[in-house]
Amino acid sequence: MAPSDREQRATCVGDGREPPVLALSLRKLDQLVAYALGYEIEDVLRSAGPTEFRTPGDIRQLERSRKLYKTARMLRCPRRVARTLAPMRERVPLNRDYELFVFNAHNPWALYALETIPDWRERCAHAVCYLNEAWVSRLPTNYLMEMLNRFDHVFIGLQNPVEPLSRQLTTPVSYLPLGCDVLRFAPADIDRPRSVDLCNIGRRATSTHRALLTAMRTRPSWFYYFDTAQASGTGRSFRVDEPAEHRLLLAQLLRNSRYYIANRARINESATTHDAQEISARFYEGAAAGTVMIGVPPDNPSFREQFDWPDAVIPAPYEHPGIVEQLDELDRDPERLRAIRVSNVRESALRHDWLYRLKQIYSAVGLPPSRSMVNREARLHELADRLS
Repeated sequence: MAPSDREQRATCVGDGREPPVLALSLRKLDQLVAYALGYEIEDVLRSAGPTEFRTPGDIRQLERSRKLYKTARMLRCPRRVARTLAPMRERVPLNRDYELFVFNAHNPWALYALETIPDWRERCAHAVCYLNEAWVSRLPTNYLMEMLNRFDHVFIGLQNPVEPLSRQLTTPVSYLPLGCDVLRFAPADIDRPRSVDLCNIGRRATSTHRALLTAMRTRPSWFYYFDTAQASGTGRSFRVDEPAEHRLLLAQLLRNSRYYIANRARINESATTHDAQEISARFYEGAAAGTVMIGVPPDNPSFREQFDWPDAVIPAPYEHPGIVEQLDELDRDPERLRAIRVSNVRESALRHDWLYRLKQIYSAVGLPPSRSMVNREARLHELADRLS
């Protein structure tokens, strides 16, 4: 369908009706715990208005088809021919039209899942892709990236790849920061005692972890929470059957944590980052839950703009054998700690809920926020007002 035809089909803009939305979700295909964050924006999207989800579930079939498709495209077969040579049972056409198509992809390698909906572009007046993570050092070959040119807009959860991708693609590319479900993470009572002294999840520094373990052994009432499970191989990751349940558990943990270690994305993976500094999800989660964050934030204008209030993050080195002494010093100023908690939750409610990211997506294609989105924003402002 030509773009002009799609524009003629855009009938819900400004007439008071909720625009029908189609979303492609990979939650049945990829269940790594790290992807639960991305699936959270899908949950917020679902609550924002009438949204239909397509959730393919046969990863083996999809991979077989992808390899055949890749071979055909590498042999310069046209895309239409390549799709014919790469059959897939889960390739099911749509039976109606939609105002907006949203594909939330955790990385560029997930793009081939678009082939499970053969007519998504023809059936949707507008289409947006949100790549949560796309490091420049790990961008795949053109047979996948060319799929992004079919979208009206591509958003990326990292800032550094925007320029190189903009040169590679014909469709607009923009930075869209990560976020979190602030209404889920925010504490009901900012002054409620927190039983976890420090929470440290995911990658961790050896000397920092060792110092915190020593404190837990020598201070019977001191509660240091950290991961003990490790997946096979080199990564510290595992799978979750229900992403929403995992996010709820994480929110409950952080709402009960005083301090939270938050470092820039992939701080100890220079081979991946090539020294590019990006904002990790830890900062959005920790702020929304009212923790006092301590760690190494990215040194870039974007972070300073998004987290520009006092003490948003208490600076501390990644390898930090003196972390317990630093925490003891902070504990001597409870008024400062309370002010940090209040500011973190209030600013998160005004800036970093997934709602604000969805509003940017809608705005990029000329769609107004739905009534449900307006209602959610009102709830977020009420939360912020209670902390003013």
